[in-house]
Amino acid sequence: MSWDEATLAVLGATGMVALLLIMLWEVLLKVLEVIQAWRTVRRALRTPSSNDDHVT
Repeated sequence: MSWDEATLAVLGATGMVALLLIMLWEVLLKVLEVIQAWRTVRRALRTPSSNDDHVT
């Protein structure tokens, strides 16, 4: 294995690791958004709104 091949292998591996970390970060951010939205929905369902007084 020449130095050129070794350098390309290291650069390729570094790029793959960086790509995987970025993808993992994006997935975790989306999961966090889903959890926050779910908590908002649960909170909205738990607390009665002011329009409930007018329902007959």
